Amino acid sequence: MYENCLKKFYSYQNVEILLYLARAHFVCGKLEETRRILLQARHMAPQDNLILFNLSYVLRHLATNTLRDEKSGLEEVVSAVRNLELAQRFFTMLSKATERQKYDLNHAAAEARQCTDLLSQAQYHVARARKLDDEQRAIRMQQEKAKQELENKRREEEELLRKEKEEKHQAMLVQREVYREKAKNILIFAEEPEPPKVPKKEKSTDCDSALIPLL
Repeated sequence: MYENCLKKFYSYQNVEILLYLARAHFVCGKLEETRRILLQARHMAPQDNLILFNLSYVLRHLATNTLRDEKSGLEEVVSAVRNLELAQRFFTMLSKATERQKYDLNHAAAEARQCTDLLSQAQYHVARARKLDDEQRAIRMQQEKAKQELENKRREEEELLRKEKEEKHQAMLVQREVYREKAKNILIFAEEPEPPKVPKKEKSTDCDSALIPLL
């Protein structure tokens, strides 16, 4: 509703509506979206300390959630510590304001002390996150190594199959050449020329044999 109102009537330029929108997102647990809206509001009204108070409050909640999550990575924890340091500095400054403000100075001082307490545990959280990050990196390296070994084994098996297939193909070609040579020899033996025919002698008749030569 607030967002539609901003878009329709104020073109996202009304700080008060932005604060209502930020509160609505905060109640829904959308802290990152709340931070984005408050940063937009602070850009529009940098002199408004109430916006800075709310922004610091959201930064502290974001950092607390990240540090309490044992699955948070090293980069996330380091970023959370930086946000916590920023919130602690802002709350300390806001708690020392001399003019009347829209927020409670004692509340700002209490938030600053809470940020300080959380920062005292920052080294533990950073060390824990670094250890987790190292363990995850080691697991990824082991997985990558196992994957590479499987890939090498697959390639070796493929190369072995290729060589076997090539050897079988070459053996088949040799065998085919042997069969071809044998077939040639069979054809040569089958086509040998017939021996030349000897002409038959003419038989003499009985009459001829009975002739008496003339004197």
